[in-house]
Amino acid sequence: MKPRPSEDLGGAIVASLTAPIKGPSGECLGAVTEEISLAVLEDCFARTVTALQAQWGSTVRIEYQFLNREGEVIADSHLREEGTVNLKRKGLPSAQLFDSAPPGFIEERHLRRQVDVVTAYAMTKGIEELDAFRWGILVRVDRDDLLAPIRTTITKIGLAGGGDDSSVGGGALVECTPPA
Repeated sequence: MKPRPSEDLGGAIVASLTAPIKGPSGECLGAVTEEISLAVLEDCFARTVTALQAQWGSTVRIEYQFLNREGEVIADSHLREEGTVNLKRKGLPSAQLFDSAPPGFIEERHLRRQVDVVTAYAMTKGIEELDAFRWGILVRVDRDDLLAPIRTTITKIGLAGGGDDSSVGGGALVECTPPA
């Protein structure tokens, strides 16, 4: 199920699914094939990313990739590397985990930009017993973007604690000094 341009959809990138049509006794009566436009799936996912972007701020870089079970990129939010990159073969930890561990997060090095990122990984459920649509989804955010609000809060707390009220610290210092 490699994504490919569809002649019927004006060259749009599609994934094809073929499923058997079975009779009452389980005999094969034929097959049906459906093409699913990856653009439709990406539009749906992009709405979720837009909602996250609104919550986290416009400067936060959020990117996503859909992978097939082999680790090949089938949809990419930034570089459009569909069909040209295999992230499992490149050794990306999140690509190794999406189909072998429960959904989760991992800190890793961005392969292209060489910055630390936090990547959420999960696998889609697919369609019934069909394995074809069990894809990996990776959502990646720069680690510094995630830590920025925490660092800001720590700085504010530090500045508030180190302000004019030095008598609190001085009083604690006197109480901790053993009597002479």
